[in-house]
Amino acid sequence: MQCDIFVVGTNPASTVSWASFWDKERATFNKEKWLHVYEEERAAKKRAQGKTGFHRWSTTRSRIEILNDALGAQHRALETNLYSVSTPKENDLTRADKIPLIFNFLLRSIKPKALLVHGDATAQYLRKTYKWSEAVGCSVMSFEYGSAAILFTPHLAARGGLVTNEKVKEWGRMLYLNLQEA
Repeated sequence: MQCDIFVVGTNPASTVSWASFWDKERATFNKEKWLHVYEEERAAKKRAQGKTGFHRWSTTRSRIEILNDALGAQHRALETNLYSVSTPKENDLTRADKIPLIFNFLLRSIKPKALLVHGDATAQYLRKTYKWSEAVGCSVMSFEYGSAAILFTPHLAARGGLVTNEKVKEWGRMLYLNLQEA
């Protein structure tokens, strides 16, 4: 609840629930344990598909970790999604799955100072809902719960040079600088 940055995707691909890694008494998330279970789930799926030599993390997960490193220990990022239903692909979401109750609760409750919004579907929804413009770079925009620096990017797993590890580091530095000025 004390994160000043949101990293917002469309929906989780992994079925590993965050809830069992939440410590209510300390109000903390055990990310280390979650990552371990995530890695085990991913490996089991890849083996079941007959694959070998796969990475322990997805491209999206790897780039979220690069972004977190670029933000530094001073700023905490909440990795969240517009929709909470887990599906292998965004297109697998049904109309009933596309209800952003948890995301809206988090946005209203935490009031982040910055958001990195990755993926076209998420960007379109948030631009329409909060009347955010087609901003270039990192732009401060208002919404009903305050204002934040918003950075719209392609999906973190995008290929073809749209997203590189270096670009992700640069986005992290942009957000970091915007938070220093806030």
